[in-house]
Amino acid sequence: MKTVLKIQIFLLLFCLTTIVHAQEIQNDSIDLTNYNSIREAYYQAFDKKQFKKASYFANLYLRKAKKDDRNTLEHIHGHFFKYEVSELKEALLHLDSIILISKYLKNDPKYPENAYFLKAGLYYDQEDLKNALDNYLLALDVAEKKANAFMIAVCKNSIGLLKAERIGQEGEALILLKQSLQFYDTIRDKSEYTQDYAALLFSLSENYRRLQVLDSSTYYNNLGLEFSDEYREELMRPYFIYGQGINSYSAGFPKSAVVKLEQSLPELNLPNKIIAHYYLSKSFQELGDANKRIAHLMTLDSLQEGQSLYALELRKGIEDLFEYYKEKGDLEKQLKYTMRLTDLDSIHFNDYKALVQTLDVKYDDKQLKKEKEALILQLNASMSSTQKLMYIIVSLLVILVTIFYYFHQRQLKIKQQFKVIMSTEVRDLRIVGQKKNGIDISPVIVDSVLKNLDDFEFNRGYLQPNINTYELCKITNVNKKYLVKILNYTKEKGIITYINDLRVVHAMERLKTDPSFQKYTIKGISEEVGFSNPKSFNKSFDRVFKISAKNFIDELKKIEVNSRN
Repeated sequence: MKTVLKIQIFLLLFCLTTIVHAQEIQNDSIDLTNYNSIREAYYQAFDKKQFKKASYFANLYLRKAKKDDRNTLEHIHGHFFKYEVSELKEALLHLDSIILISKYLKNDPKYPENAYFLKAGLYYDQEDLKNALDNYLLALDVAEKKANAFMIAVCKNSIGLLKAERIGQEGEALILLKQSLQFYDTIRDKSEYTQDYAALLFSLSENYRRLQVLDSSTYYNNLGLEFSDEYREELMRPYFIYGQGINSYSAGFPKSAVVKLEQSLPELNLPNKIIAHYYLSKSFQELGDANKRIAHLMTLDSLQEGQSLYALELRKGIEDLFEYYKEKGDLEKQLKYTMRLTDLDSIHFNDYKALVQTLDVKYDDKQLKKEKEALILQLNASMSSTQKLMYIIVSLLVILVTIFYYFHQRQLKIKQQFKVIMSTEVRDLRIVGQKKNGIDISPVIVDSVLKNLDDFEFNRGYLQPNINTYELCKITNVNKKYLVKILNYTKEKGIITYINDLRVVHAMERLKTDPSFQKYTIKGISEEVGFSNPKSFNKSFDRVFKISAKNFIDELKKIEVNSRN
């Protein structure tokens, strides 16, 4: 997902904190020899979206600043006004001028890091990620040298988003986002940072969603929505409603997802609109409405056409269209969406210079090329019968070889992961809780909660099927808000994830040591360790151990058979 929102947020904050807008004035009252008067005229025109008129006053301001060369700060203001009303190439030149002029300013609190940050935003909007990252790093470097805490926070947020959204490094991104959050945690009155803080909460929610930590994603999303309502932050509010919609779908509530996503859709930017349409298609699929599902997939396709965008959900949506037309036997549309998938992967590989790191990318480059060639051959009606038969045989052989290769590689991965697990103590696979700096809860309370959690783990309270958030709060003697925060800081997990991880680790311990337990069905195992359904058990087991419970048990049985022989 491309989050250009953060650039708009920073621009607005920059304008508000750098120069105060004045009340409306008449053109004939403008004093062209006075900076304040020209500035007021510029913003009056800019606020009314009279950009040609605003550009005229920006030129006046800059010419006066160049004439009065003693005031370099006014030079910077003039170039900033020109940046606001210029196209990309000229805007970049004005930001470069700000960077150059700022060298003559001693210890200015905002320059040149602000200019580097704005340059990064322009490059990011143009999908020039290398230059965007270079300028974010330059802004961060200057900000750290000057101890500009706010700029450090927004730079880390932006770099974290690049890591998470473009190269799939959600773990590293989370560290940067949490560091950015520390800045805002030190500020009691956030009224001057409403958009930036709200954008960071949205980034955290989205990052946890990509990590499939749904309760933490929901926590930050709800926190952001409450903050937006409290501070009347209307720009970010639709994004938190959108986040609620995606989390509702992930939690198994497609009707709620449709309501939230449709409510937020008109206010979203293009990348998030595309993702919203994908989750609307999945929600309607769950609701059994095939027509609306396909309608949203077609809208997703039309929105991304001609755009250099990549998102995992976008690729999945195109895959769904490919499968839809494959079922209908429409070879031309299959070819169209095969080529579209190839284009998307080309964007991801070539423009972003990173491997495609997705959870379930279905077609790699080689297979896409083979499918494309096979479809072209099938569409060639001028082929002779012999040629057709030959190509059919070749196509079948290619498919069979591909299937064999896929399952062979899959079995290799299963065996490798099985060996890793069998050679590792299960307790080593748990995430040991450690106190971290930054938690705003009394150390006495934190110690008490961790002690109660240790007792809970030792007594295997997690095996009780009725254990839930409410019960765990009673056990630890704290409210949900404190417990969520302590688990997030000390174990980097939400409440439900914490309980489920303990359960699957216990299941793994028994499977490795108790042959009779290996004979249980998956449903029986899941119930034995406290899960209410095998689906949740399978999902948690696979997430923790990177192997399904069925495959793990199958490998154990193979060892038993071999030992008998």
